[in-house]
Amino acid sequence: MNYRSLIYILFAFLLLSSACGTSSKTIKSQPSTQAFKWYTLSTSSTKANLAKEFNIRIQEIDALNPQIKNPIKAGERIKLPLHAIINTPSNSLQTDTVKIPVDIDSFEKFPLDLIPPRAFNIALLLPFNLDATSTVSADGYVTLDPVSQLCVDFYQGVLLALDTLKLNGLSVNLKVYDTFTDSLSITQFLKDSSMKSMDMVIGPAYNANLNIVADFCQENSIHFISPMSSSPAVTIDHSFAFQIIPTAANQVKLFCEYFLKKNKHASFLILHTDSKLEKELANIFRDCLNGEDSIYSPQVSEYAKTSLKSSEIVSRLKFSSKNIIIIPSSDQAFVASTLAKLVDLQNKYEITVLGLPTWENFETFDLRKLDLLDVHYFTTNFVDFKEPNLIPIRQKFMSRFKTDPSVAAIQGYDIMLVFGSALLKFGRDFKEFDFSIGQKFNHNGLSLKKYSPKDGFENMSIKIISFDNLTLKSQIFPSAK
Repeated sequence: MNYRSLIYILFAFLLLSSACGTSSKTIKSQPSTQAFKWYTLSTSSTKANLAKEFNIRIQEIDALNPQIKNPIKAGERIKLPLHAIINTPSNSLQTDTVKIPVDIDSFEKFPLDLIPPRAFNIALLLPFNLDATSTVSADGYVTLDPVSQLCVDFYQGVLLALDTLKLNGLSVNLKVYDTFTDSLSITQFLKDSSMKSMDMVIGPAYNANLNIVADFCQENSIHFISPMSSSPAVTIDHSFAFQIIPTAANQVKLFCEYFLKKNKHASFLILHTDSKLEKELANIFRDCLNGEDSIYSPQVSEYAKTSLKSSEIVSRLKFSSKNIIIIPSSDQAFVASTLAKLVDLQNKYEITVLGLPTWENFETFDLRKLDLLDVHYFTTNFVDFKEPNLIPIRQKFMSRFKTDPSVAAIQGYDIMLVFGSALLKFGRDFKEFDFSIGQKFNHNGLSLKKYSPKDGFENMSIKIISFDNLTLKSQIFPSAK
C-alpha cells in the first residue's frame, strides 16, 4: 500500500493537517502597535483593570483610545492591541509557570496524594508565524492566515485546559514555540539544552518534521503528542509517541468495520471517477472490506466513470439486499450528480451512501437528499457545540478570550486536559495510564492502541456523521465501553 498516497489522501480529508512546522523562536509575539481588535465591555471597568486583565500597559490602551476616560461604561466598544486578545491573560509564553487546575467532577477518582510535587515542563510547537501571515486593514484590524488562526485557537484551548487542571494543583512550565516548516531550523532548535528537560512535547504537525521531533523525544524519553498529523510513521519505533489522528488507512478501516457489523448481508458498490487519487482511495475501501482480518465476506463491486448513467448504477444494485454505495470522491459535481440519480432509485432499492469528510466543505448540499439516501461520512474533528458537556467549556472560553471557541480550540483543550491529567496521576510514567477510564475527547473518540512494545500509541477512533430528519448527528466509533 502506498503510504505517501495515504498521507496526501488524508490531508484532503482534514483541514487541520497543515497545522504545524518548526523554528527556534520562542513565541513572544510583538504585533504592530497599530494592530488592534475591537472589544465590547460586558461590565463597567477602568483602564487599570483592563490593563491587568489583558496583561497590557495602560499606555497601550491610551494610544489606541485617546478619547476614552475612566470609568469605561458597560457596552462601550474600545480597541485593544492584537496581542492582548491572543495572549490574555498569560503573563509570559516563554517560561511562565502556569498553576493549573482539574475538573473535580470529571476526575474525582484522582487521589490528592498523587499530585506531583514539582512543575512539569511542556513544549508546544505550532507555526503561529503571526508577523508574516497576518494582514492589517486600513483601520488597523488584523486578519490572520488560516493556519496561523488555527494555531492561535489551538493554543487558547491549551490555556483553557491548563486553567481547568489548576483545580487539583498541577503546575506546568509551558514553553510555546513559533515554528516553521524548515527541517534545518527544527534541528537547531532541538539543540537547545532546555528541550531535554521537557516532560512532554505537543506538535509539530508537518510530516517533514514529525520524525525529527519523534526521534529526539524517543532518545530523551520524552512523551511526544502528535495532535494533527495522520502520518503512519509517527508511532513506528517511537514508544513515547501518541498519535491523536489515526492514519488514513485506519480511518477507512474503522468506517468499514462499523458498517460491516451492522450490515452483515449487504452488498457494497464503490462508485468513483477515473482520477488516480480516487482509484487509490477505492482500493483502500476494497482492501478494508475484504481484508484478511475481516470476519465478513461481503459482496463488493466497483465502477469507475467520470459521468455515470442511471442505467449503469441500476445494473449493479441488488433487490434482495441492502445496497451500501461508497463514493470516495471529493469532486462536488460528480458527487452531486451521483446522489441525484440515487435519489430517483431509492424508492425501489434500499440504499445507504458512504462519503468522505470533505463533503462537509461542499458549498451547497441538499439535506433532503442526504436524509433520503441515509448518507454517512467519517471525520476526526467534529464538534457539536450544542452538547451539554460543551456548554460550560464554551462559556469559560468566551469569558477568557472574548470569542467563541473553534474546533481547533476544542482540540487543544481536549489534548491538554487528557494528557495533563495523566501527568497529574502518574507523573512522567503515564504510558500505563488507562485513557479509556474517565477520559474523553469532545472532538473525537479516545481509544489508544499500541501494536508492539517498541511502538507508540495510535488513537483508533473516528466520528461517524449521519442525517436524520434534516438534522446532522454524530456517533463515536468504537463507542466507549
